This record gives sequence, C-alpha cells and structure tokens, in this order.
Amino acid sequence: MSLKGRISLSCLEILLFLAILDAFLATLLVYGDSWLVPWHDEVVIVRLAQNLAEGKGFRNDLIDNLLTGADERTYWQMPLYPFALSVWGKLFGFDLDFVRTFSRVIGFASLFLLLELGQSLNLPSSVVLLSVLWTATDLTFQFSSNFARPEAMTGCLLLLTVVLLACQPKLSLTKSMLVGLISGLAVFCHPIAFPCWLVAAAVVVKRSGWRNGFWFSLPFLFFASI
Repeated sequence: MSLKGRISLSCLEILLFLAILDAFLATLLVYGDSWLVPWHDEVVIVRLAQNLAEGKGFRNDLIDNLLTGADERTYWQMPLYPFALSVWGKLFGFDLDFVRTFSRVIGFASLFLLLELGQSLNLPSSVVLLSVLWTATDLTFQFSSNFARPEAMTGCLLLLTVVLLACQPKLSLTKSMLVGLISGLAVFCHPIAFPCWLVAAAVVVKRSGWRNGFWFSLPFLFFASI
C-alpha cells in the first residue's frame, strides 16, 4: 500500500475531526473530576515512577508488606511505562491529575495515528472519521486514556507499528529495525502486546525476507537481555 494518491480531508472534515477530539477531551475531564480516588494500579505504578524520578531505583516500598522484596526490586512490572511516567512526573509533578494527563495525551496521539492509518490505506474520509469517532467513544479506550496505566501507551505504540507497516510495503533493514524497536517497546510496556509483535515480525518476513526479520527482532532481543 502506497501513500501515493491518499485521500486528504476537506476543511469540514478537519473541523469534524477536531470536534471529536474536543468531545473526547471533555469526556475524559469529566471522568477525571468524578473519580478523584487513585485506582490501586495507579498507586503501584505512580510510586514506581516517583522512585525512579528520585533516583531510588525500580522499587515500590508501598507494597512491601504484600510482596516481600518489592521495596528493593519490582522486576515483575514491565519497565517502559513507569520510566516514561517518571520523566513526565519530573517535568509536571506526580499529582493524580497530572499523571492521568499523560495518558490523555497518549489517547490524543492514538486518535491522530488512527486518522493517519485510515488515510494511508486510502479509505474514504467518512470511513476514517467514523473509525476515529467509534474509537473515541469506546468506553475501554476512554478508560485506558484516563488512568495512569500502561494500556494507552501500549496501544499507541502498536498503532504506530501498524501505520509504519501500512505506509511501507517493503521495508529496508533500517526501517525493519525501527518497526521492531517500536513494537518491541510496546511489549516492554505491557506483555499483552507480544502476540502483536509476533504478527508484525511475520509481516516483515513475508514482505521483506528473513534478513529483515532478523533486524526487526534485534531491538526486542536487546531489551530482553538487559
């Protein structure tokens, strides 16, 4: 599939897309104002991010009474999201609303990627906008985009993987490695992305050969070895 001949949005369609984004943000803000108590997973993950930001290591001292050794090492938690959240928190603080805003920004990015995917596949503008609206009104997507959990970032990275595969029917070695890097990061954000990584690997091998598949797998193998 080539980018050549892709369908561009009209001014009215751009306004509709922006209206969807505004409604999506308004919905998330209502959720955020209504659910002021941190969810238990948010407590665990945000504490990890705080300790990382303060140079105390990948540890969670809040749950040591539940899981012995958690105050020293918390290696069962996939590392990417807490590391990313630690950078965000260092810049903007670890207030509940601020850490949830990180997921909201990622949700926004996902909707833009969905728009890009639809245009890359040369789908009719009405279909593209309907898919964006459908996703923005999905309760699971809204939930993921409004809490300090890794699913929103995982989905965004996988969407970016799909966009790159849709835009490039045949990948160079460098681009194969880039797609492998992004999909590999998704796995180290949440293990639920691993089957998607396998599918992406199969697509790369089918389109570009085993050599490209090897380069695709290198980032994941590197992360796994650390």
